[in-house]
Amino acid sequence: MAVYGTTDDTDRASVGTSFDAAKSHEHALNTASLKPTNSKFSGKLSGLFVQVSSISSAASITVRLTRDSGGDEMVVPDTTATLSTGITTATDGSAVYKIDVDWVDPADVDSLFLFVKTDAGTVTLDRSVLTWTD
Repeated sequence: MAVYGTTDDTDRASVGTSFDAAKSHEHALNTASLKPTNSKFSGKLSGLFVQVSSISSAASITVRLTRDSGGDEMVVPDTTATLSTGITTATDGSAVYKIDVDWVDPADVDSLFLFVKTDAGTVTLDRSVLTWTD
């Protein structure tokens, strides 16, 4: 069993208390080097690692993974984790989620979209890493 991952490190500033389709991260699950010819993505989504900065009043973040860029077709429903703040920089933080979901892409889109919202205040979404196994 191999572990694969995808990273999106596009900064999304001012992520607040509601999901915003313009502030998502896209995770392409089947890259050319991993995808067998003419096959849909199939695997077990396993971990999600989220890094934020510029934390202003937020103590936790809620994530949602969807198969569409509008955030309407859930693969992993809303899940909340406490932000662990940095030791040297208290306005930097991370949250980690254990997913454990078998996923076969029904439309062969090969991407999942991550949406993030805070419990209060705002953060900048710096990086997200999604892992899976085959």
